[in-house]
Amino acid sequence: MRRATSPTWSRTSTAAMPGADQPVIWSPEAVSDLTEIWQRYARLVGPSTADRMVLAIGEACRALEQDPFCGRPRSELRPGIRSLDSGPHVAFYGVMDEVTEIIRVVHSGQDLEAVFCSEPEDVRGSAA
Repeated sequence: MRRATSPTWSRTSTAAMPGADQPVIWSPEAVSDLTEIWQRYARLVGPSTADRMVLAIGEACRALEQDPFCGRPRSELRPGIRSLDSGPHVAFYGVMDEVTEIIRVVHSGQDLEAVFCSEPEDVRGSAA
């Protein structure tokens, strides 16, 4: 997995955490999204705010370990995809074979159809 610019990135990963009910993994696109989010906030308001924003997204996604279906279904974007809000950002994910994969993390104001129409369907996102 590619490491984000933030030194706090490793704390947002939920895969292989002790005691986790269901693993949560991050797609390369989601990791890239987090890196971009961190860089944007670091540039605009400073690294500590960027760290807090990325950590908040990671904390929100940790809820998926206990209840992978807690997010809302978003089949209008792609069959089987779900979303989970974290402040101004939304994590999109799929669940398959007892694994939850964060597919993308985007700002809630982004054109979601453009985000999801421009990329191929994810295996996990298509079967939840």
